[in-house]
Amino acid sequence: MDNTQFDDATQREIAQVIEEEAGKKHIQDVTSGHTMRCWETCVFDAKSSTLSSRESVCFENCVSRFLESSGIIVSRIRAKSQE
Repeated sequence: MDNTQFDDATQREIAQVIEEEAGKKHIQDVTSGHTMRCWETCVFDAKSSTLSSRESVCFENCVSRFLESSGIIVSRIRAKSQE
């Protein structure tokens, strides 16, 4: 798409939307990748329709570690940006 047909304000708005969507995609990619790692680490019988208690606890712990570490990273990035 040729953005030169839009005024400066519209071009900035388009650029902002594109940047936001790229950020969303990045978050989805990271989350998906981590989910796959947790699945590969924790699930031993993918043929079963339910997780065993061991698999469930492992998966919950894996996801919790991911969320906790993500929160720490976000907090540190915010702190650095405010310096």
